[in-house]
Amino acid sequence: MTKKHVIALGNFDGVHIGHQKLLETTVTESIKLNAVPAVWSLKYENRQYITTIPEKVELLKSFGIQTAIFEEFKNVCEYSPERFVKEILIDKFNCVTAVCGFNFRFGQNRSGTADTLRSLINCIIISPVTYNDEIISSTLIRSVITNGDMEHVREILGHPYSVKNTVIAGKRLGHKIGVPTANQTFPEGQIIPAYGVYCTRCTIDNITYDCVTNVGVKPTVAILNQVICETHIIGYNGILYDSVLKIDFYKYLRSEKKFDSLDELKQAIDCDIKKAEEYFKND
Repeated sequence: MTKKHVIALGNFDGVHIGHQKLLETTVTESIKLNAVPAVWSLKYENRQYITTIPEKVELLKSFGIQTAIFEEFKNVCEYSPERFVKEILIDKFNCVTAVCGFNFRFGQNRSGTADTLRSLINCIIISPVTYNDEIISSTLIRSVITNGDMEHVREILGHPYSVKNTVIAGKRLGHKIGVPTANQTFPEGQIIPAYGVYCTRCTIDNITYDCVTNVGVKPTVAILNQVICETHIIGYNGILYDSVLKIDFYKYLRSEKKFDSLDELKQAIDCDIKKAEEYFKND
């Protein structure tokens, strides 16, 4: 017999403070029942997301989840609620308790509700989690990200929005003007913040650095057909090409702007660096 599982159900995009309540309940119940705390979620094609699946798994584990299952939507989209509970939760994973949010939907054509789930299996339904009278949801957070308000995003996510991808070679114009940058593209499907300059942070070899990051198409030097995440790491002089770097976003500083010269661009970046240093000094 498969080990007993307590399974949290949902999409968990962003692993925000509402999700964290589900995870806390799942871990607590698993301890009571001597079961494995797990998450069961779906993978969708062509859908915007806040966190990639590897980042999501990392976050889920940080909240005590031991097993994370991501099933292709097309594999189960025709399951009735009854079939899903019997064949997936009970037969496959020996689920002794399911945990879901108040607005959870499942089964063919989203026909099952949280109450449906509770009628089919022992289930704990989590009430809405709010912040400043807003019900926290991934949809809300995506909207705030696209507006660039990273301080608000951090409050309702419970952690910074981040971009994690391989550092690619640029034209080295940053080196020429004394502000080298690490350039990254956004992973396919990840929601992109408002174009502009942000206070950010990254960790390299267990050392955390303050940074300034420009999100956009670099209009001063070349209007690109691809959005670039371009980060100057304050006080770091190493080579990062082909390494994977995670950039955490903290505050929006200004909009992306086309400058008349590289000298004007450098002056603006120097000002951005001072603002970032001051922000993190007081953060």
